[in-house]
Amino acid sequence: MKSKNEQMFVHPRLFGLFPKPGLGWRVIKIDSKNIAGVFPEASLKREVNEPLFRYTQKRFHNGFHFANLEHLHNLPIKNGKMFLNGLYLDGYTCLVLFCRKFQPALPVEKVSLELKDFSDEEVNEHFRPCAGYIGRKYAFVSYHGSNDLRSLSSKEYYIMGSTIRRQGKEQEHKKKLGVEKIETNTPTPKTTSCQRYISHIDYMFRHTGVLFNFDGFRIVAIKWRNYIGPQKNIEYSVDILLNR
Repeated sequence: MKSKNEQMFVHPRLFGLFPKPGLGWRVIKIDSKNIAGVFPEASLKREVNEPLFRYTQKRFHNGFHFANLEHLHNLPIKNGKMFLNGLYLDGYTCLVLFCRKFQPALPVEKVSLELKDFSDEEVNEHFRPCAGYIGRKYAFVSYHGSNDLRSLSSKEYYIMGSTIRRQGKEQEHKKKLGVEKIETNTPTPKTTSCQRYISHIDYMFRHTGVLFNFDGFRIVAIKWRNYIGPQKNIEYSVDILLNR
């Protein structure tokens, strides 16, 4: 029989000795540094006294067609932000890099107000008070007075974005292709035994084709929908809370 100290002992966390590369669809970064490798014809000669940023911008735009190039040049003046001549591409989505000029905080933004700073007349005129409740079964339940009771269950919240439905379909797809069984039987790389680690590498090489095919381009669209799904859930929830 184990002692109390032995029962309370927590084993140290295992970790891999070597990096574990992912098999998912890769995201490619294209910027002014690697633009010449992607588009050799984008190598242009730098003019005398030409600023380095303008030169790299010219190289980038020589490889990509931007119809309104002057608009990007005027961004720092009009909107206080600058296009960083960089893109992240995965074949389905495109992430464009910008930087924003730091704006000093206005004095009015440093003011911190609490409920006690407002009178009852000001609260009734400028706010719509309600009583709210958050639990495991409900994303929220709010009472706005009289018979106005609004609620959104947790089940409805997750169904709105279809995330659970997509996860279920992906799990069925894994079973159909045998990916679930491959993942379950994968030898762990978290070992100090050379033979066990070699077995892990040999196992991954034998099933690389199936795993790559499953984590191919099709997954990119699903990841995008899973990314925008929670954002839509929040918008729908706020709409229900404010406008029924």
